Amino acid sequence: MVTFREFKVGELFTLTGLKQVKSQKNIVECTDGIPFVIQSTKNNMVKCHVDRHALLDGGENVYDGNTIVLGVTLPAVSYQELEFGASQVITARRDDLNPVRGLYLVTAMRKALLPKYSYTNKPGIQKYKEDLIQLPVKEGADPSNYTEDDIDWCYMESTIRELEESTIRELDAYLKETGLDDYRLTDDEQRLLEREPTFKEFEVGELFDKLNLKRIKPTFDKRSDLSKVQTEEFDLPLVNAKAGNNGIMYYGRSGDWESDTMTIDIVNDGAVSAGMVYAQPQETGTLYNAYQIKLKSDILSDVTVEHLLFLASTIQKSIQSKYSYSNKAVWVKVQNESIQLPVKPGTDDVNYTEADIDWDYIEAYVRVTEKQVIADVVDYKNEVIATTKALVKN
Repeated sequence: MVTFREFKVGELFTLTGLKQVKSQKNIVECTDGIPFVIQSTKNNMVKCHVDRHALLDGGENVYDGNTIVLGVTLPAVSYQELEFGASQVITARRDDLNPVRGLYLVTAMRKALLPKYSYTNKPGIQKYKEDLIQLPVKEGADPSNYTEDDIDWCYMESTIRELEESTIRELDAYLKETGLDDYRLTDDEQRLLEREPTFKEFEVGELFDKLNLKRIKPTFDKRSDLSKVQTEEFDLPLVNAKAGNNGIMYYGRSGDWESDTMTIDIVNDGAVSAGMVYAQPQETGTLYNAYQIKLKSDILSDVTVEHLLFLASTIQKSIQSKYSYSNKAVWVKVQNESIQLPVKPGTDDVNYTEADIDWDYIEAYVRVTEKQVIADVVDYKNEVIATTKALVKN
């Protein structure tokens, strides 16, 4: 049985506040640059990748990696293995940190710190120093007089490695089951990438119908008729004003709600989520602050998941920046928005119609993109498996 004890963050780390960058003009994005870290709960706090030399030339700093980064006024925590640029964050350093320990410590800190702080109770260096996190201690450590020397770093490292190996095994099985482990492009797919299709504008309302999906159950109690997790009873995803998780925050009973499949969900309200668009291939109902649209049957009868993903991304690209909490993305407005779609080769530049949309290209393009995205995941998975096998063999 592993014993856990509380340790002050300020006793474990040296905390340093990093200033806010003087000007966003110094931030030159480049895909092969270094991470630029800001206080954010998304993407491991990395806003983008930046040109290292441009950052230095602009009078900003580059910071050594192998450190934990905290939000200044936002409860965010991440581990940064490589050197990075940063704006208005706090670094938490210690000499014996490594990537495995860093991941464990970040998890412990997130568990302790994130629920504690909020918009009205902001964190900061002095508060972080007094915060307590739970860490494993070695067997036999004196419970009345334990010190930092009693921390069981070996347990932390073995736990992270076991989780990594378990996750890789599950990922390997999933990729094989879905066929995603074969990510090499065929000759036809390679030619598809080299093709430069022509795009034309189409009004959303010319392509889609808005569905009027209602609640069947005459009475409704949010506490007893909804669940935040999908269960056998609460089996039906319900769309609402949700950012992330494919627009799903709640699940209802399938008998309580009208639903449909192969739809696109548009969030019409919400301070953050207004204008977000999601593909919903499965049976899905509508709760509130969102609605579902569906391709007209005379436009395309055999709709695939790839079509939905492409269309959802295209619609969101067109509308998200235009709508907000004060300017809601309601259908009477969105139906008049235009989206760009590829058309078949040889399409008349002037007299094109919905029949000219190149649905085959759309479907193939999404599949090729999936292969490209999964390639790095498969390569990483294979590398970890090979390393694990070598360690076991030795």
